[in-house]
Amino acid sequence: MYVSQVYKYEKDGIVYVGGFVPEGATVLETMDILNANEGFELVRISDTENVGTSIWLHDGDVMENYKEVEAKDEQD
Repeated sequence: MYVSQVYKYEKDGIVYVGGFVPEGATVLETMDILNANEGFELVRISDTENVGTSIWLHDGDVMENYKEVEAKDEQD
């Protein structure tokens, strides 16, 4: 598992979300995104819900609340 950051930013009166902030933009929010490693999915430990390959960590949510499980092959 690893955390990447995505930015909500404004440039020329338009709000965008992306991993790259162009010069002259104003960052409005930084969002931490928890990502599963390739071939894995994330499962929330508290309720065992599979949340897929990435989730936005906000409202006090942290990486330690998740574990990685091997992705299931859905072609069966």
